[in-house]
Amino acid sequence: MNKIITVDCDWAINEEKIIELISLCTKLFYQKVPTYFIRQHHSAFPLVEENSFLYNVDHHHDLFYNQDMVRNAEKGIITEANWVLGLLLHKKLNGYVWVKNFKSDADDKTIELYLRKIKYFKTTNTIKDIEDEIFNKLIICESAFYHKASSFVFEILKKICENINHEYVDIKKDNELGHIFLPNSGAIE
Repeated sequence: MNKIITVDCDWAINEEKIIELISLCTKLFYQKVPTYFIRQHHSAFPLVEENSFLYNVDHHHDLFYNQDMVRNAEKGIITEANWVLGLLLHKKLNGYVWVKNFKSDADDKTIELYLRKIKYFKTTNTIKDIEDEIFNKLIICESAFYHKASSFVFEILKKICENINHEYVDIKKDNELGHIFLPNSGAIE
């Protein structure tokens, strides 16, 4: 089974979380897990293969936050706020584990309708629950707009990766916030 972990640096909302995130990523660097650095989380969408099992360490669930985001995901217009729903709808995820914070907003009952349709779904508030998993891919997201320490943590992780000579792909776009338009979305780029 293809297990992919995405780490959003906005999850590290305090010093303890920063240490946990650095520890997890450093462990995965030493395991030589293929690593990608992205600026906004929807840039992970093309890196997730169909029928994958996704682990998302993130302060936000990234399914959707209003009905416009749902309609966009259904049409194949992917943003940093609906990319997980896009994966559910278009790439048929086999499972989704959300490692959230205690303060993460997980009370939205509307997302339950979509999560009930997936084969496996779980939330947890600690990295310890997933640290023994074997991952096929690591995607690290900066999310500079969502937490002021995100860029700092992102750069630390890149520097650690470089210092231990672990190869990575740094994905940069001309417009990091630009939408992803899936084929046949009907949207104009």
